Amino acid sequence: MKKATITLIAAAIVVCSGFTFAEGKIAVFNLQGAILNTEAAQKRIKEFESKAAYADLKANYDQLRSDLQKLEEDARVNSATWSDERKLEHRKQAEYKRADLELVTKSCKARIKLWFSKYCRPTQSAHAQLFRT
Repeated sequence: MKKATITLIAAAIVVCSGFTFAEGKIAVFNLQGAILNTEAAQKRIKEFESKAAYADLKANYDQLRSDLQKLEEDARVNSATWSDERKLEHRKQAEYKRADLELVTKSCKARIKLWFSKYCRPTQSAHAQLFRT
């Protein structure tokens, strides 16, 4: 009888301890992601992406990335037959493409950051106030 009581108390402690652990759980809410997934934000994103300045940058980025991949593939396949001069020339071409790609990437990120601060920060701040109260 005493053994059964101890077992029952131990089982109750184990079951109840699960509830106490559940109280300490933390929920993570991605406010920025929630805002960007709204219909209004999706509409603004499409407007932003359709603007000529961003579309040109995106096309330039895609072209540079494609060119760089072709250069890397060409080097992988043919570099064994190239002279040292040809390898050096090819490496320089790839470095120029990488530098151009990096500049275009930075420019795209800067435009996106500017757009986000202009259109999404005010909304995000207003929504954040709801969670602080």
